[in-house]
Amino acid sequence: MLNEYFENFLNNDLYNLEELKGIVKNQDVEFCYNHIFNIGIYKPGHIYKILTKLEVDSGCIDDKIYNFISHHLNPLSPSNKNNNLDLKISYEKSVFCGGLIQTPKPKYSLKKDISNFLSSIRVSSFIKENFIHNGFESMEYIYLQMFSKSPLTSEILKNELHIYDEMTRGIILFQLKKGKFILFILFRYVLD
Repeated sequence: MLNEYFENFLNNDLYNLEELKGIVKNQDVEFCYNHIFNIGIYKPGHIYKILTKLEVDSGCIDDKIYNFISHHLNPLSPSNKNNNLDLKISYEKSVFCGGLIQTPKPKYSLKKDISNFLSSIRVSSFIKENFIHNGFESMEYIYLQMFSKSPLTSEILKNELHIYDEMTRGIILFQLKKGKFILFILFRYVLD
């Protein structure tokens, strides 16, 4: 993960993984974000990716959730040839006024690719380019970030990705929160 920044950590005497995990576990997000920014890592998506992985390693995020998301959303995983992660629920049968009724339950689909995700909610190519340019190129880590101490917020989308339209930010966040919920349901279903 982000091997290009290895030297940044070494040059700033940040080579002790236990120390890094302790900082992430015990400090607020803004302090950790600024700490990583100050060692020369400037893309916000990469900073959040590092922070999120350190949260997993320090136990702030359950490693079972990390493994589940990595297995099901990593587009490079051999088991993930499909571009979507689908949640399908069968029909529910019930009796109403003496008759049998089948109520369809919705099918949800999570996009595994950032470009497909943003296209599905019809955002501009400028916003897509901003996500990629700022290091938010992996739905796997974006969804994992939604489980972290620093989930994507309207402020992050506005200040880091320069998405100034409040409605667009709201749509993106709604879809990400819905995706987090679907992942949580799937995760709980797999565990049971």
